[in-house]
Amino acid sequence: MEDFKALIAAADDEGSHHVLSLAFDGQVHLTPVDRKVVPDVVWLQKNRESLYVFPPFARANDYVGPQAAANSAWMEDLYSGLVAEWEARGF
Repeated sequence: MEDFKALIAAADDEGSHHVLSLAFDGQVHLTPVDRKVVPDVVWLQKNRESLYVFPPFARANDYVGPQAAANSAWMEDLYSGLVAEWEARGF
């Protein structure tokens, strides 16, 4: 969980939208995307090597960044969601 919090904390919430994805090897990725475009999740799933892609986090909503990482309830929800998606796919 601490590595996950560090990943979330390092993101720039004001700078861009972000996409949280879970790779087939269990790695979690948080990808910034152009702030002028809200990415389409279906496109992301087709064009990334991802087991699961969360709906995009719109910029400037405290979904990522230090404030998000300090929100214990938000971190638990996100982390639990990752674990649930991993287990639902038989891993």
